Amino acid sequence: MAHYAEIDDNSIVIKVVVVDDIDEGGSEVKGVAYLKSVFGEDTEWKKTSYNTVANSHRDGGIPFRKNYAGTGFYWDEAKNAFISEQPYPSWELDNTTCTWKAPAVKPNDGDSYLWDEDSTTWVANTP
Repeated sequence: MAHYAEIDDNSIVIKVVVVDDIDEGGSEVKGVAYLKSVFGEDTEWKKTSYNTVANSHRDGGIPFRKNYAGTGFYWDEAKNAFISEQPYPSWELDNTTCTWKAPAVKPNDGDSYLWDEDSTTWVANTP
């Protein structure tokens, strides 16, 4: 099975679909042709890897397009990457992983923390 993201005119992922191996034939070109035959010639598709997160392959393989695409992700042609929506204005894009990084390191003490954009710090998540 192969996964493909439909991209709109603003380079935003509209949806992600699964294509059977027999329809894809092991080729992104064939997979895109198949999807265009189903959804229409005016659609744009990019293959995405379910196993790729933060430019790392879960099973130790070769990462593909930095991140598995999700609805609302941005397709960056220049970076050949799917990038999630920026969670907070203060967070910056890590160009190696194409993931968003907070301007402060999250504490790793076993407690739960939430990001506070006003103070640009992590605050304890107390009930």
